Amino acid sequence: MDELILTLEGLQAQAKAAGAALIGSILAVVIEGGRFAADVFRSTKDTIAELTGRIEKLEESTSTATAVGTAASDTAGNTSLGTSSAVGIFASSYVVVNGVDTTGAGAGATASLRNVDGGDSQLARFHRIRLAPAGTPGAGTQVTVTFPVPYPKTPIVQLTQESKSANQHQIEVTGVSKTGYTISSIAALTASSLYDMQVVVVPQP
Repeated sequence: MDELILTLEGLQAQAKAAGAALIGSILAVVIEGGRFAADVFRSTKDTIAELTGRIEKLEESTSTATAVGTAASDTAGNTSLGTSSAVGIFASSYVVVNGVDTTGAGAGATASLRNVDGGDSQLARFHRIRLAPAGTPGAGTQVTVTFPVPYPKTPIVQLTQESKSANQHQIEVTGVSKTGYTISSIAALTASSLYDMQVVVVPQP
């Protein structure tokens, strides 16, 4: 482009020397257009080079990123807490109620896994629990859940109340570890109520 502009400038000088003013003016316009095009080309080239550099840096940063969870975490999370083809509640040795009066769910209380449909899979990473307090419930540990396979690192456990039971907002997850967690109540629950909970376990990298 620069060589072309120099050639045009040479022709413009010759046109002026020969007294061809019109041709000289036309060449002047062409030359200015060529200079503008050259400036745009250089600017675009610089912009492309800058963007290419940014893309390379992003590729380097993403290639070394660590994904959430590991193969061991997936193994632990996909382990079944218990299975049942029937809709409703069913027992599991991994879910144990603290059936103690005044300091637990009360004498005679039960805690079971729960299917809302026949296709449910109650896995360590996602499961439903039904707590049925009895006797004289009290504040404190209500249910203890043990993971069939310990996680490599302590996961995050999130609990969502599914049923509208008395004192439902008093329930919380406590004592989370690699091997399990507990469900506790800030205040005493009601013996005549059923507490249905959905639990999600999030592995940590």
